[in-house]
Amino acid sequence: AYDDIINVNQTTGFPDKYGLLKIDNEIITYTGKTETSFTGCVRGFSGISEIETEGNPEFLTFSDTNASVHVENSSVVNLSFLFVTEFYKKFRKKEGMGLGDAKLLAAIGFWFGWLSIPFIIFTSSIVALLIVLPSVVNKTRKMSSQIPFGPYIIIGCLVYISLINLEILKLI
Repeated sequence: AYDDIINVNQTTGFPDKYGLLKIDNEIITYTGKTETSFTGCVRGFSGISEIETEGNPEFLTFSDTNASVHVENSSVVNLSFLFVTEFYKKFRKKEGMGLGDAKLLAAIGFWFGWLSIPFIIFTSSIVALLIVLPSVVNKTRKMSSQIPFGPYIIIGCLVYISLINLEILKLI
């Protein structure tokens, strides 16, 4: 009843490998997918369920989910990119990335795998910081100003592609 292959109607929009999904109250990791199934599933995933508790905003709560039987046509939720946006929202108490950014990251994750996403977000954040910081120092922009992050995500992706082509990231 708790196979490492989970059959679904479609897997469109989920990372090709190393993704997270949720069915009912169970969080599941997987290592691969076909058009209609997730493969290499690890059921009963343990992970962070809360990033703060009352009076202690830096506290992390780890929770376990148990493998369980799911009825046919249960809702399957892609958690691979939702985690990043929700983490920022809880940490900063405001929206950090719009859904356009999440969709762009989903497309990048689709092409390069979800393991590329942390590198691309980190690189794009550094590039954005280097470009925006002078205007903050000159007081032509406030620290709370919103900036379009999509162009920096594209730059981070181009850096990732360049380093992969040079085989630098393969050594890590």
